[in-house]
Amino acid sequence: MTRPDFDIAFSIGSFHVYWYALLVVAGIAAAVLLTDRRVQKRPLPKEISLDLCILGVPFGVLGARLFACLSGSVSWSRFFDLSYPGLSLFGGLSFAAGAILLYLALRKADVSELLDAAAPGVFLGLGIRVWGDFFNRSHYGPLVETSAHKWFPLATFGSDLQIHYAAFFYEFLLCLLLVLLYYTWVRRRVKGKEDRFLLLVMLFCLGRYLIDCIRVDGIPAGPLSFDQWCEVGLFALCFLLIMRNKKLLRPGAAALLLMLGLFAGCVRQDAWLSYRIPETPQPTTTAIHTPSPTREPVTITFEPVLGEDFLTDRKGIPILDKDTHYFTYYLSFYDMRVYEEEGYTYLDGLCLNAFDGTLTGEARICFYDADGKLVGFGALHTAEGGLTLAVGENRIYAEILSEVDVQALSAVIEQVAPFNPA
Repeated sequence: MTRPDFDIAFSIGSFHVYWYALLVVAGIAAAVLLTDRRVQKRPLPKEISLDLCILGVPFGVLGARLFACLSGSVSWSRFFDLSYPGLSLFGGLSFAAGAILLYLALRKADVSELLDAAAPGVFLGLGIRVWGDFFNRSHYGPLVETSAHKWFPLATFGSDLQIHYAAFFYEFLLCLLLVLLYYTWVRRRVKGKEDRFLLLVMLFCLGRYLIDCIRVDGIPAGPLSFDQWCEVGLFALCFLLIMRNKKLLRPGAAALLLMLGLFAGCVRQDAWLSYRIPETPQPTTTAIHTPSPTREPVTITFEPVLGEDFLTDRKGIPILDKDTHYFTYYLSFYDMRVYEEEGYTYLDGLCLNAFDGTLTGEARICFYDADGKLVGFGALHTAEGGLTLAVGENRIYAEILSEVDVQALSAVIEQVAPFNPA
């Protein structure tokens, strides 16, 4: 697999337009267009789709940012800095839905008709939006250890530049399946128009909950991740609304408790060990066993190690590990400076190449917090791009990807791809 480094779609001067933002807009546009087409055939105001878009988008952005700050993924000081990444899906959906329902109540429009008209468009839009996580290198599962699985879209690169299972793609398939399910089964078999939408939302929450069980980049919030709590709450709300429509609220509540028990069984548990400091044994006054010397010394003979059996580089240094040899013995990094400019974090410094020729490879700078968690990183490169280091001193740069201030944290230079003579 080739590592993707294309989160920026295009730039206008110093202003960057990101693929994530474009795909969010594309998802909204697809949802509005499909919904508007279906609205025209129903007893609803013909311009209602555009009205809801104008109303729902700003409230959705507000809710998405608010939930991101509440979950801790974005600091409150960056709430209004929309160039800084961090939006919550469920925050955006809840605020947009609240504003839309209030608007429909004021206009006395048929909510069930609109929900049924919007159902396939909503999940089509969500399926398009989730591809933004691919460009952001987020929404991924555990590391891929089997070589046969290292292919796209089963796997993708995560924010740590390692190959992970592509959880975002599984969510895309889930959304696509729900759209197909609506057209092939739900609209024919489920009579209540409001219930059709609620059923799809429940299936979405269930599927995404299971996907979040394998995610390693989720935001922990007790035994579940932040998104999983939202999914459980939304699933329960939709289920109770369906039971209310069926006039089965009490037995529905009992069934809901059983289903929540099944949800709890899918909680990912972290392994832990119970450790007790062992008692220190007290020394005895006399030796338990005193060895007797042998009558004759034992002679041990080793086979001679010949110099020509060692693989050496051009300077005669033995190569004990060919993957890390040149990085370990010949490269040193110093005078590192981390600074912020226009909301972005950058690094520049020097790298000394002590080998007698040019070395080429890949390395990154990593920042860890006090708990040893990776909180920021950036790929090192020269002014020409890539990391081709001439003999002697080289100026190096990096753009740091992080959601926290890393300027006061200690940094570690890590090799990503082996360095070899050019």
